[in-house]
Amino acid sequence: VRTPMTREVRRVDASSIAEAGRLPHPVRAWWAHMPIPYLIVEASSAGEVSGATPDIRALEATEAGDATLLFARDDAAVRARFFAPGLGVDEDPATGSAAVALAAVMFFEGEGTGSLVVTQGVEIGHPSEIRIGWDGPSVALGGSVRPEEPRSLP
Repeated sequence: VRTPMTREVRRVDASSIAEAGRLPHPVRAWWAHMPIPYLIVEASSAGEVSGATPDIRALEATEAGDATLLFARDDAAVRARFFAPGLGVDEDPATGSAAVALAAVMFFEGEGTGSLVVTQGVEIGHPSEIRIGWDGPSVALGGSVRPEEPRSLP
């Protein structure tokens, strides 16, 4: 799927949100509007992302309760977790829209073109792999999941 990027990205200090939700202290953080705002929080390592034990109810009470992506990057490999308790999803195993938001952040930070492989869902037993590539303001998105809980939307 090829899609346009977010409407707006801006760097923020998310220390208070991370502290309230018991997330690792951010290396950097951004708001990316998708059109709902996603808080994108960079952790220092994949181990820090994997070992995070967020307070989901406390995170829900913050301005980032609808959409928070916690990630760490090692070159083209990204380890990520996505929390959206305000939308009824404590932790999502595969979030394409968050991967697009992450690509928008990378573009905002000066990476005009690039690609990443996002591993997500491991901690909740539903591993997924999302591939994103961007060239200017458009993003290509693909990936794989194991269909263990098929769902239909009305």
